[in-house]
Amino acid sequence: AVIDDGVDFGRPDLAGQAWVNPGESGGGREGNGVDDDGNGHIDDVNGWDFCHDDKTVHDVNDDFHGTHVAGTIAARLDGAGIVGVAPDVRVMALKFLGDDDDCGWDYQAIDAIAYATSFGVRISNNSWGGWPSGDDSALYTAIANSGMLFVTSAGNDGVNNDSSPMRSIPASFDLPNILSVAAVDNRGLLASFSNYGPTTVDVSAPGVSIASTVPAYTGTYGSWAAGHRYLSGTSMASPHVTGIAAVLGSQVPSLLDSP
Repeated sequence: AVIDDGVDFGRPDLAGQAWVNPGESGGGREGNGVDDDGNGHIDDVNGWDFCHDDKTVHDVNDDFHGTHVAGTIAARLDGAGIVGVAPDVRVMALKFLGDDDDCGWDYQAIDAIAYATSFGVRISNNSWGGWPSGDDSALYTAIANSGMLFVTSAGNDGVNNDSSPMRSIPASFDLPNILSVAAVDNRGLLASFSNYGPTTVDVSAPGVSIASTVPAYTGTYGSWAAGHRYLSGTSMASPHVTGIAAVLGSQVPSLLDSP
């Protein structure tokens, strides 16, 4: 699962890489306006948009972040564009972030985690976070009870997640199923923006000038045509680790057993 903003599966690198809900596909069920699998979401073929409460996992002028992340994980091995770390994996798109004010609330992240949990998802990528708010117990509990490897970005404030009041959550939650990822550059040096922490940050991965696929976008963060862009952040490091976990888990599934 990519819990993020949405994913544009119309990008050539991601064509055919979407998870397909077996209860909402085949026999014309994809668009019949019926909740065929009875999970409370109508026609949720490839995932769900928890911002706008609909099946559309990509909105125009949005979703460059989740699409970039998904490309790092799962872009096709086809001799064109880029290739993901785990090109045989399929991506469940769970959108709770976006450019508008309907997005980015804790309850939406919790609902996205619950959705992934209901389908037995073993690994989720979570390239997002925020500072502690005083009561983050509901998010903590949702992650703790998810049964999945919860790979998350360490944060981009350049602080120690062990001790700083600006530490990033959920990365700094003390949970055995969280894998918190810092960013390094192409020399293996910690990126200047990356959070760190001997206790709360587990591993590092490439997160500086990472090329991946993006949709056309005009919005809060700029304007560009569909194609590929270089982005930096612990958000870019996390999906490298998610891809590695998927490759290892496919070889030794017991590695993904709940801790």
